[in-house]
Amino acid sequence: MANSLYQWLLVGIVAAMHPFFVSVVELNHNLKDKSLETSVRIFSEDFETTLKQFGHTKVDLAKPADKDALDKLIAIFGYFVFLFKKRLSVIYFSKP
Repeated sequence: MANSLYQWLLVGIVAAMHPFFVSVVELNHNLKDKSLETSVRIFSEDFETTLKQFGHTKVDLAKPADKDALDKLIAIFGYFVFLFKKRLSVIYFSKP
């Protein structure tokens, strides 16, 4: 009993120390086009933080200074993380 209590306490401490991100991934197999369609929904703040760490640059999804550079960074990130071999279509929505 005490051992499992310590295990849960340890899990709680580790979870509190480690940042976590929430996202939703939806996969659809399109039989007509013979393709796999992927939709990833991520909180914009989490995505900005990740892109800043990945690209070692300032990132603002709501008001990008250089939209083409941001699109390129997102495409490169998508290639390396999701290993897409084909063209990555990127659509992102900022806060209103």
